[in-house]
Amino acid sequence: MKKAEYNNIVDFNVVKKSFNKNYKNYQLNITYPEIRTSQNETHYDWSMQVQDVMVSAISEFQKNINKISDKNSFSYLNLDYSICNSYGNVMGIRFMKRVYYPGMSKVTELYRTINYNVETQEFIQLQDLFSEDVNARELLIDIINSKYSNCKLNKNTKLGSFCIEQNNLLIILDEYTLPDEFCATEVKIYWEELRPYLK
Repeated sequence: MKKAEYNNIVDFNVVKKSFNKNYKNYQLNITYPEIRTSQNETHYDWSMQVQDVMVSAISEFQKNINKISDKNSFSYLNLDYSICNSYGNVMGIRFMKRVYYPGMSKVTELYRTINYNVETQEFIQLQDLFSEDVNARELLIDIINSKYSNCKLNKNTKLGSFCIEQNNLLIILDEYTLPDEFCATEVKIYWEELRPYLK
């Protein structure tokens, strides 16, 4: 986890920002949060995290655009965010990336989250919630697979998008990781189930 540089953070103010770019064969529609401290200063570490999400999404999109042979085709990238239904000292931001390339039968939706502990001033990774001797990814995949017989995840599925809610941990899955298009992209795992494995 990365230590923040601010010592007096009580709360955050989230300012919605956006920009749109239109090109001959693709379009970018980006909406992102600017996180400000209670002193109305831009929070540097949050800004770096948000920029990383945006740069990663745009770079991957443009790399795939360059591979398309039909230069007259049209693609787009929409990046938007929402505030996680966070609990306690945790603030979470959930990003949704919608991408379309020529020939796709439907738009692809991908997710990424950033979670931050306001009290400790640290960003939270999934493994940070669990005891050191627990492999969080393997544990959560086992729990998810035991709950949903028709939507079993591959053992190597990467888990990283999550929101910390009052009663549960919300795992957010990308469509391409799921075995069936009818599988839910959100799975709630209640804290009571996880209690023996948590820090």
